[in-house]
Amino acid sequence: MPFPTSERVRFSRNQIRNVVCQLRFPTILKVEASLPVDFQECIRDMYPQYQERVVKTNTHLPADIENLIPEQMKQLLAGGGRHFDFTSVDGKKTITLNKEFLSLTTTEYGEWNAFIGDLKGALEALIRIYRPALFMRIGLRYQNVILRSEIDQSEADWSELINPYMAGILADGHVAQHVNECMQVAIVRLSDGLGHVRIQQGLVIEQNRNEPAYLIDSDFYTEHPQETGNELDILDQLHRQAGHFFRWAIEPRLHDALVPELRGSSNNR
Repeated sequence: MPFPTSERVRFSRNQIRNVVCQLRFPTILKVEASLPVDFQECIRDMYPQYQERVVKTNTHLPADIENLIPEQMKQLLAGGGRHFDFTSVDGKKTITLNKEFLSLTTTEYGEWNAFIGDLKGALEALIRIYRPALFMRIGLRYQNVILRSEIDQSEADWSELINPYMAGILADGHVAQHVNECMQVAIVRLSDGLGHVRIQQGLVIEQNRNEPAYLIDSDFYTEHPQETGNELDILDQLHRQAGHFFRWAIEPRLHDALVPELRGSSNNR
């Protein structure tokens, strides 16, 4: 595998901003043909809040022509669609159903088993009610935004916290003092033909605090068509790779600052 194996840990002071799991399937028109009443009933206890959004994409038509087209026709031309959001009481977890995907987004990630537990009910409802033929893409995305002030590392250089192969120009402590922002993107093949990870990482400014932060945004995915029933195994494999990658990406000082708790052979992170 591209990243060395490592012990599984749960970080008590994790810097995860959000985690998204998305399962894409061939278009199911039934999802948009009527309100997803039966689907909601299956998950309403966990996700009682409901909102519908219409997402539009560019029609690629001149503005004067686009303005003449009825709104309903614009949506068809643009490929826009209805997104049904089901959100937890605290607003920290959202299930989104669309004619082409199901996703779970959380802004408070604790550990893997709990995250999968939050997904299972919606996944079971999707398969039972809408019967997707297969999953075309399965993805798991972690977005870490590392703020040194939150982990008592305000005086540390980024070169002491981030693997120098990741940090790039920031690995030079003198030069790093003069860097305002930098960003790198890489797509890496995972082992055993599992799929890929798209890594977007670098120095950003945390707007709420006007403080430099280090973004590690990793999207692990497979685009090999999968029959329903295999998706949880695929997600577990992607999760394992995500753990190995993150622990490769950080230096021991940051690892310790995040307060790791050894999880043995469990699937928690």
